[in-house]
Formats: sequence, C-alpha cells, structure tokens
Amino acid sequence: MMKIKENLLFMGCLLFAFSTLMSQDEIVGVWDKSDGKGKMEIYKSSDGKYFGRILTVSERFYKNGQPPVDHLNPSTKLQTRPVIGITCLTNVCYTQSNQWTKGTIYNPEKGKYFPCEFWLADNGKTLKMKGYWGVLYETHQWGRVN
Repeated sequence: MMKIKENLLFMGCLLFAFSTLMSQDEIVGVWDKSDGKGKMEIYKSSDGKYFGRILTVSERFYKNGQPPVDHLNPSTKLQTRPVIGITCLTNVCYTQSNQWTKGTIYNPEKGKYFPCEFWLADNGKTLKMKGYWGVLYETHQWGRVN
C-alpha cells in the first residue's frame, strides 16, 4: 500500500512539473498583430529565455515594392537593414503562471526599445503585450497563427 502511495505521489509531481514546463512554452509560436501590421515568431533560446523575430510586414509599409528598412534605428549601422528578420523581442522570462516579463521589445516604427511583459488570454489564442515607457504603457494584442 505504501508503494502505491509513493508511486502516485511521484506521478503527481511529474505531471505537475510537465504541465508547468508546457505552460511556460505556450508563448512559443507565430503571432499575428491584431492591427494587421505583421507577424512575429516567438521562440525559446537554450538559456530558457524567449525571443521574437519579425516574420512579415504588411505591404502597406513597402516602398516601391521593397520591404521597409530599419531607418529609425538609433544605430546608424543598422538603419539600412530590412525590418523582416529583426529580433524585436529579447530576454523575456517566464515569471509566474501565464506571465512573461523582464524582456525588451524593439519597435522599428519608432526606433526605440521598451521594457515589456506578456500574458495569454482567450485560452491561449491571444497574446497581450504591455510595453512601458516610464510609468506609462501601451497594450498590444496578437492572435495565434500556430
């Protein structure tokens, strides 16, 4: 009888650990910005932090058929790089149930970096991001593509 209890306890601990790991990675995938500006892919690095790169940009930002470049970047060396492919989200950490914080997001439309945090809504179908500048913030919404 004692052996059965030990096995059940062990299985419960494994299940809890597995579900926690799975919930941490719920942010991973491709997300479409609700305003139609483009898509971002969020991935997990080997150190356990989350990063994101711009996959697509709406054609309304193209000039003469060419995708936009990062012309507002504070580094003059980067002002000619294409926006598509930019790592725009860096060093995001899973901090508690359904919350990812301590990261930075780069906005190529403003050429600025902002502290940010994320959480999921609508049973994981919607990613909400809050970007901060001082005590003010702005919330953006992304829809899951995959």
